[in-house]
Amino acid sequence: PLDTVRKTIHPDDLADVQAAFSQTLATGGPIDTQTRYRHTDGRWRTLLTRRLLMRDDQGQPALIVGVALDVTEQQQRTTEALQLSRRLEAAAEAARVGLWSGPLDDNRPEWNAYMYVLLARDAAQGTLGLGEALRVYAHEEDRDRIAATVLPWMQGPGGQKLEFEMRVRRGDGAVRWMQIRGQRERGADGTGRAFGVML
Repeated sequence: PLDTVRKTIHPDDLADVQAAFSQTLATGGPIDTQTRYRHTDGRWRTLLTRRLLMRDDQGQPALIVGVALDVTEQQQRTTEALQLSRRLEAAAEAARVGLWSGPLDDNRPEWNAYMYVLLARDAAQGTLGLGEALRVYAHEEDRDRIAATVLPWMQGPGGQKLEFEMRVRRGDGAVRWMQIRGQRERGADGTGRAFGVML
């Protein structure tokens, strides 16, 4: 019975489930929720539930049907990955290391906050693709050498490592020596990705 099932819902999630039920009645759905339920072993399990309203021949609400998937382990892996990412970000910040990663195409990469500090770039301007970043920040006397190093690496097979030093003309006009280390890989979909650090 519905009341019996609802007694196993985590108290903090009950209002969301009741709201989803009401929304399904009002709109017909489908409506998704992630809800913690008390398992028979006493532990909380997270279920992804999708519900949909079925109507009778007169168009009146007749019943709600749905499916439930246990996503506890998936949610746990996501939480652990986010915690690891936060720790890595904090460590990089403490060590004054810029982190970058992204696809090897025209899409913008992701930078950590310290990349903006190293380049004296306003974070509101967003990131730059590798080629554009080299044009904007690489010292003019280093550009040809860097292009001869980076282009073959970008076009080569995955798994190759990259390491070079260059002078960077920062956004504030100061010139600093930077070391860039990177690695590229090919994802399951065949898309090339790169990731690395700037020191």
